[in-house]
Amino acid sequence: MEVTVIIAVVGTGAAVVFGYAAFTRNAKQDNSALVQQLAQIQAGLEFLKQQLAELSLRQTRVTEAVEELKREMALSKADRENLRRDVDWAHDKFRKLDESVR
Repeated sequence: MEVTVIIAVVGTGAAVVFGYAAFTRNAKQDNSALVQQLAQIQAGLEFLKQQLAELSLRQTRVTEAVEELKREMALSKADRENLRRDVDWAHDKFRKLDESVR
């Protein structure tokens, strides 16, 4: 009976030691996998930051182009209005001249 008790105690002790060893080994593997995943996430975030910076630059360029087109359209509208006034003035002068000749 003493031999069975000794075998049981040694078996239990060995199970505890092997269980703890497996736990620490898995914890190290889990930590390395976690570090690898964090590195991938960080690389993804850096990529997204770069893309955001490029999009911001594009947006600035598009906004500047739109503002330039607005200025050109305002100038052309002003030019058209001035031309329309000049044409109206000329028509008035020709009409008055035509009336004075009759």
